[in-house]
Amino acid sequence: RHFAPRFAQAIDRSVARIALVLVVVVIGVVLVTNWGMFIENLPILGPSLLTLNALVLAGGLLLAWLFSLSQGQATAIALETGIKNGALGVTVGSLIVDHGGEVSPISVPSGVYGITMYAMCVAFMFWRRSRATVGAAAPA
Repeated sequence: RHFAPRFAQAIDRSVARIALVLVVVVIGVVLVTNWGMFIENLPILGPSLLTLNALVLAGGLLLAWLFSLSQGQATAIALETGIKNGALGVTVGSLIVDHGGEVSPISVPSGVYGITMYAMCVAFMFWRRSRATVGAAAPA
């Protein structure tokens, strides 16, 4: 947007739609690939991980508000914080224990967290987008 504002504005809607499709595809691939693990562990880990997801998103918004960032920046911070935590947890769990190519038991909570975070992020994005259209220039 800085170097080519007209071009950025012209492709903004298309890029937003492509991004939404990619998020849906990623969620679908992650769920299909890890469906058994997800269903088996969701009743045990689900409530606490959904709470953690909500707290991470809220924490990102709070930090953005404390620094008077824009709604777009606040949304990006909240989403990135949540998504990176899931990927980091799976990576660390896989590095600590080699489980012969299978998912390490240490990585299971992070995997379930990652899947639930993607699902929660979709709802979060729709909510933030609806708020952005109401108060486009308002800070987070």
